[in-house]
Amino acid sequence: MAIYNVTTGAELQSRLNGTGGWTEAVDGDVLNIADGTYTFTAPVRPNSGLTLNGTSMAGTILNCRWEQTGSLTASNLTFDGNGKGVDGVNNANVSLDTPTSVVLTDVRFTGSEDIGLFIYNASAVVLTDCNALDAAGHIIYITDSALATIVRLTGGTPGASAGDAVLYGSNTSGLLVIDPVITHTRGVAIRTHICALRLSGGTITNTGVYQSLRLNSAGTKIVEGLRVVTTTGIGIFGSNVESPAYLTVRGCHIDGGGNPVKFQTSTGTITISECLLKDHPAGPGILVVDSANVVIHNNTFSNFAYGVNFNNDAASAPSIYNNAMQSISSKCILDAGDTVPTWSGGYNVLAKASVDYSLQTGDTTDAAEVDAWFMPIPGGNCDVGRGSPLARPGVGQPDIYGRPKLSSSQDCVGGVYPQRKRPSNLLHPLVAMGTEIGSV
Repeated sequence: MAIYNVTTGAELQSRLNGTGGWTEAVDGDVLNIADGTYTFTAPVRPNSGLTLNGTSMAGTILNCRWEQTGSLTASNLTFDGNGKGVDGVNNANVSLDTPTSVVLTDVRFTGSEDIGLFIYNASAVVLTDCNALDAAGHIIYITDSALATIVRLTGGTPGASAGDAVLYGSNTSGLLVIDPVITHTRGVAIRTHICALRLSGGTITNTGVYQSLRLNSAGTKIVEGLRVVTTTGIGIFGSNVESPAYLTVRGCHIDGGGNPVKFQTSTGTITISECLLKDHPAGPGILVVDSANVVIHNNTFSNFAYGVNFNNDAASAPSIYNNAMQSISSKCILDAGDTVPTWSGGYNVLAKASVDYSLQTGDTTDAAEVDAWFMPIPGGNCDVGRGSPLARPGVGQPDIYGRPKLSSSQDCVGGVYPQRKRPSNLLHPLVAMGTEIGSV
């Protein structure tokens, strides 16, 4: 193994492409690269197994098209695709084909005129603290690969179409995504197709018109502890989830100018539980279209036209229980389908009795009970009534009711269930809302 300290563009090009007066870097070699902008006029096709250590993400900039077969380890640098066109391998600014290992830490992808980073047929992928800043297509595209782990991904601004994503996993064994922080004005934040997903924690802010999460087709998906804020787009969209795979959304906090959650044309089991859904006064908190095996329980809904809307769901048999709905302007539970679905449930606390079918045994619309559900409990998990901040448990620590403390009094709506009057509901603990108690 050789270690090279690189300070000039001429040396870097020589080490990577095997031209000029410097020894070409080979498998196992390390290149420590000084800050600077290194512009390559021809595609870079380095050997597999190199380690590139930049000096800083913002300062070490490789303005190039990178076309590599094999593994790569890199840190503290930026791949910049500005001016490099769209005719590269796999239409990507950085293309990694059949790598045994891809380990990228504090690496930025920006300026691509199509795909930013394309990884194909990888055995192992680990991206940590990377920044997917912008591209004309997908910013990071992982396909036909084994499990990929992505930790603390930041960025946004993929291409403008409905299918373009900050992170796209396709035909891949699975994505493990932990604590992403993504703000996107166009495209989708995270998209999967025939790909399992486990997403834990993080925040997605969507000011565009498409989905924050677009989860399609085969592969089990679990989304937990995510905070989503949308303006007009959909928060979490699940489509064509095929049995025996399933989609589970739990412990999330979703504010929606558009639908917070939408499921459609799915045969696998879809479960949404222990979530706080808020603020889509023109539509529903959850929209279900032509999907069977839907389970909705222990959620809090606030400020919707409808709590749950079933549309054209003749084949569905939803289970709806232990939910609370307030500030519902039209119907708490609406069936707009061909037939009234057969459904089971109970012990829902509803702001009004207006539903398309009979309330189940144990459901209530009593105003006092609805008020009790949503009333902050002094000394509970909101800051209200806690007294001196010095005496309060830390965020995420249990209060006297055993519930995690949220971050502020603004979280009191949805922060006081399980409903206290029904003993059956006391068995269902409150979970973390979004990132308010930190990483999962």
